[in-house]
Amino acid sequence: MMFSETAFEDVSEQEKSLPGWSQEYRQLSPGPFQGTVATLQFPGLTIIRERMNAAVEQHYSAPDDSLIFFAQSAESGGVRIDGRFFGGNTIGFGHHWHERLSVSAPMSDYLLAVVKLDDLPEDAPLRTGILQGSAAIQAESLYQWLNSLLEVHMSDPAGLPSQLRSLLPDMIRDRLGLLQESCTPEEEPTPETQPSAFVVYREMEQWLADNGREPITVTELARQLKQPSRTLRAACQHVIGYRLDDVLLIRRLNHARRDLIAARDAPRRVSDIALDWGFFHWGRFSTRYHALFGETPSQTMRVRN
Repeated sequence: MMFSETAFEDVSEQEKSLPGWSQEYRQLSPGPFQGTVATLQFPGLTIIRERMNAAVEQHYSAPDDSLIFFAQSAESGGVRIDGRFFGGNTIGFGHHWHERLSVSAPMSDYLLAVVKLDDLPEDAPLRTGILQGSAAIQAESLYQWLNSLLEVHMSDPAGLPSQLRSLLPDMIRDRLGLLQESCTPEEEPTPETQPSAFVVYREMEQWLADNGREPITVTELARQLKQPSRTLRAACQHVIGYRLDDVLLIRRLNHARRDLIAARDAPRRVSDIALDWGFFHWGRFSTRYHALFGETPSQTMRVRN
């Protein structure tokens, strides 16, 4: 068993902290970022608690060989998952999460239990989706118990008796297996049944990934994608809850921040990085950057102790 807790001051650093996951994060709401990831690892089983003070757009793929039990706290402001909004206290199971998109509200608090499929009880079914009704009540009890285990380790890593520590992995697997047997989750949309707004947003994302360094207006983006501007604006608002005009700027600022952080090890001029991402006026870039991240580009580039 191994426990760790790490605090992060940048969302692009926190995205690398979930074992076995492929992730890309973008900060959406203004202010200095603060996040933490706590992990309790057993062979074949990892419990993760991830917290972030800012709204974050998250692109991720989970380990294929695992079942994920996920829960967000009742105090979280909700989350948009692949274009669907879920309020606080959403609980469920996931599997085969490939290139998923979620947008968390500020002050998010998530718990994940990631268990290798080979380590689940042999007769356990594999059911995924959001839990409702009595299954959600059972899942809430499991969520609170897993959260309490992490809280104990945060306050006193040696606080659990050694005999209990050796039993914990099988206890957790048993409770996950029992919940799987008794639950009937709400089915998740397939690619063929995704809302049209989500499909449109993904098309925008792909185009921006290929052409995103230069500034672009909504009108020009609509022309490139052969879609009405109102369709693109509505899709962005529906899927991530932000105006498309703002998102086009936020994306380039996040990319510039990644390059500024990388420049701590391989020094570059801030002005060159700004130009790389289509910011041709230094003063405006610095002002917009500070408004989103709560610090100047030069402060970001500075090596921190």
